Amino acid sequence: MRAGGDGLTIDHVAVLVNDLKAFAATLPPECESGPVEEQPTEGTREAYVTSGASRSASLLLVEPVAEGPYRHALLKRGEGLHHIGLTVPDLAAFGRRLEGSGLFLHPRSLRTQSRGALWACRPGVPFLIEVLQHESASDETSAFVTNVRLPIERPGLEIARGILGEFIAPSGDGKTRLDLTANGKCFTLALPNARS
Repeated sequence: MRAGGDGLTIDHVAVLVNDLKAFAATLPPECESGPVEEQPTEGTREAYVTSGASRSASLLLVEPVAEGPYRHALLKRGEGLHHIGLTVPDLAAFGRRLEGSGLFLHPRSLRTQSRGALWACRPGVPFLIEVLQHESASDETSAFVTNVRLPIERPGLEIARGILGEFIAPSGDGKTRLDLTANGKCFTLALPNARS
């Protein structure tokens, strides 16, 4: 799913959960959970959730199982939206685009940039943005997560939209929701609001 121009594509929406299998069991039956993968360097157990037709904007369930940044985030903020993952054709150009955008490079970028990843953040924006360099764009017509609705106020909303476009919207009711499309059906997934 394209967002924000310059070849930027929404790759995934990552949600921190206490129990990956229990959370996956609450999803509509049209949602397909991929294999659970251990990520020892991150200290997590992860699974992508999509539908048969979707190839982009997947849902990534992340369960922290060891010390690391995800466990720290879960303990500090609780379950909920952790980050939105993007792909761009030119990571350095995207990094330059951040200048003046209101978003800041997260300190984690010092460790991940050499592996082709940047992390952006901003006080008032209740999630991180992970940016990966990838040459080919995903099929934008088959996105699984079609919209993220957040309890977010200005200026955070405008700053996030400066990068993510209309993929981000205010929820209007103080709740975090993901709009999903699976096999032609639309669903709304309510998430716990992560603490600041």
